[in-house]
Amino acid sequence: MLLELKDQLIIPTEVELILYTDAKILYDCNGRAYVKGKIKQREQSHNTIVTNGHSYISNKMSGKAVDWMRNMAVGTTSGGKGAGTNALETEIARIYMTDWENTVLPVTVYRAIFDAGVGTGNLVEAGIFDDQLAGNMLCWADYGVINKTINDILEIRWSHTY
Repeated sequence: MLLELKDQLIIPTEVELILYTDAKILYDCNGRAYVKGKIKQREQSHNTIVTNGHSYISNKMSGKAVDWMRNMAVGTTSGGKGAGTNALETEIARIYMTDWENTVLPVTVYRAIFDAGVGTGNLVEAGIFDDQLAGNMLCWADYGVINKTINDILEIRWSHTY
């Protein structure tokens, strides 16, 4: 029996979350945002690519037209998610990603910066989506508690190796 491409994908992934205090968002000469400030906390985690995510990746690899995964969300409840998941447990903020790039093939890096006042709370989950309000999920990750206060900035860097 032949498996579909989406059923054969094994994709190494890594999620890095960096919480900054006394920070601000600046822009380099190419217009790319970056955070300058004191690192308050750093977490690393692996993620789960969901069924819709595997379909998205296999469709992209085969040249089919698909909506880009350009939104990242954070939430306050961990656990309870699986391969068929298409939403975070308790999403509190979703933003358009700062950038996504694959300049160092075969790695694609998705990056989002949650500015001060956005996504404030005890964060323990994140996900990547193709829509700002609902849509399909690419992947999710649970991680140790990040207590993002109203003045903190959170940067999430998500790496997938295809």
